[in-house]
Amino acid sequence: MPTVDRQSEGVILRPPVTGALTANVASSVNLNAANRADPDEIDRALIDLLLRDVKMTNRELASSIGVSESAVSTRLRNLTASGAINFTAIIDWEEAGFEWLVIARIRTHNRSPREVAEAVSSLAQCVVAAVSLGDHNVVAYLLVQDRAELKRLTDDDLPSIAGIADMSLDVATDTIITPNGRRVFVGRGVPILRLPAPRVPLDDLDVAILEALIEDGRQSNRRIAHAQRASEGTVRARINRMVQANLVRAVAMVDPVALGFAAFIATISIRVDRSRILAIRDELAAIPEIAFMAVCVGDSDLSIAVTANAPEELVEVIAERVQTIAGVHSIEILLFVDIVLFSPYMKRLAKPGR
Repeated sequence: MPTVDRQSEGVILRPPVTGALTANVASSVNLNAANRADPDEIDRALIDLLLRDVKMTNRELASSIGVSESAVSTRLRNLTASGAINFTAIIDWEEAGFEWLVIARIRTHNRSPREVAEAVSSLAQCVVAAVSLGDHNVVAYLLVQDRAELKRLTDDDLPSIAGIADMSLDVATDTIITPNGRRVFVGRGVPILRLPAPRVPLDDLDVAILEALIEDGRQSNRRIAHAQRASEGTVRARINRMVQANLVRAVAMVDPVALGFAAFIATISIRVDRSRILAIRDELAAIPEIAFMAVCVGDSDLSIAVTANAPEELVEVIAERVQTIAGVHSIEILLFVDIVLFSPYMKRLAKPGR
């Protein structure tokens, strides 16, 4: 049974140790090309179906692809063992009780960027921390519960970290996780998951179910019920309640390196004509390589995360499709070169039916 913690700030979930590939993301610009899997057409067909519906049974998968159930079972074991595909669950951070996402771009001095990134990653609010190549040395994404926590973070916690010369802070007022972002699984140094004020009440059984789904989003309600000594109907009802509240969703996600479609990750801060910001946001959201986007208040108007398989691909996306959008004035590109912490579990979910 998963370990459940309850603290004064809400609910604490402890995610599983991440798979082999994502745990070995290289400390280099190319995340880890040597560890790529080599899926064939049947593997890719399985992955595509599971990305659309993680709960498809082996029998349904076999029927859709035209292979035997035993072949599906063997291929799924190989894909999960290699880390190419992960069956898990995503928690909607806003429904978990966070009001803001803060994006920090940090310049360092008298201390290595790696050490500063590690110090930032130790903050309870941090969900991403990486050493970057560009005008800033460290990038961090931090989830903040309320105004008081935001004040502590920006006035006390971050400034107290040794080695920070200066910071640019953006507070996201709206965030979008694209289909690309929902399928990408990068996990490194994954912290405990903090749900400070879930908007749907959670008891110990709910928390145990959430942890079970994060550990394996494809497992059956019967298996969860057996582990928790509850009835299958009770588990089904609890899951349906949390899904309808948009707190959690079971998903399949793929390791971008293993499948060879995203060996590079960059975050791009953009200054735009604010009168066109919503139109620019919509144009950016249509670019397949963009995984995440935030409308911000601060030093940037928009912040996006872009994935690419090669440097020239990244350059093409930025130069030909981002910078050419009407109303984009300037950009700052920060290439992730050493990911210290990356939590794949806290994202925004689309509302049911959308």
